[in-house]
Amino acid sequence: MRSGKKLGFTLIELLVVIAIIAILAAVLFPVFATAREKARQSTCASNEKQMGLAMLQYVQDYDEMMVPGIIHNNNWDWMDLVYTYVKSSAVFTCPDDTTSTAVWTPSPSGTNGATGKGSYLLNATAYTAQNIPQQGPGYCPDTWCKAGDGTPYAKVQASNVIVPATTAWMFDGFGNSWFAPVVSCNTSIYISTASTKYPGVPTAAAGNVTGTERAPARHSNMINVLWCDGHVKSFDLYTLMSRHPGNGCANTLQYLTNADD
Repeated sequence: MRSGKKLGFTLIELLVVIAIIAILAAVLFPVFATAREKARQSTCASNEKQMGLAMLQYVQDYDEMMVPGIIHNNNWDWMDLVYTYVKSSAVFTCPDDTTSTAVWTPSPSGTNGATGKGSYLLNATAYTAQNIPQQGPGYCPDTWCKAGDGTPYAKVQASNVIVPATTAWMFDGFGNSWFAPVVSCNTSIYISTASTKYPGVPTAAAGNVTGTERAPARHSNMINVLWCDGHVKSFDLYTLMSRHPGNGCANTLQYLTNADD
């Protein structure tokens, strides 16, 4: 004799449950994706913070000289110097950097990065306007980046960076280890969304042509920046690369050069 109890769900009930699950998935999956991206962005910022502490220690050890972009006839890059302090190559790779050059290892016998360039760019911008030279903190032509005995030193002294809190020292990048555009009063930093490595993502270029893109806003269209006072902040790429309003041509790259803001 049947008890009259249901032995299972009806088709309508199953469809309702499936619809509810689909709605919840549509709502929650983007939230989870955003949370994962925020975690990767935080890891990237932590990497920059560790490198910043190491670079500040380098400044103290080398008579208040900033870390140079390249040293010793272009055989080593700045990460070789920072590695001495951090003792880990993992901090040179951003978890959001999926390019083939993201992994960096110490340069054996001066091979300038054995397996890649890492995920970060030292700011070595060169800018001249109205005959007034301004540089990024990592600016250092190779002939100036070594002493007679091969000892590395930098062109820019810490005291030359007038406003450290708003002067970019290092930021997200790929394909190279320093960001060294040569900018004049009549040129600006080129930004494109047509990078083959980060399509659709605003990416600043070291040159004024397509194909030289190096600094991507890969964290939800924001770029992580280490500033010369050691703090790290997510920043708008267009603002970072922009000219300073109201100060004329002689002082236009507010965040990239060592000039007064």
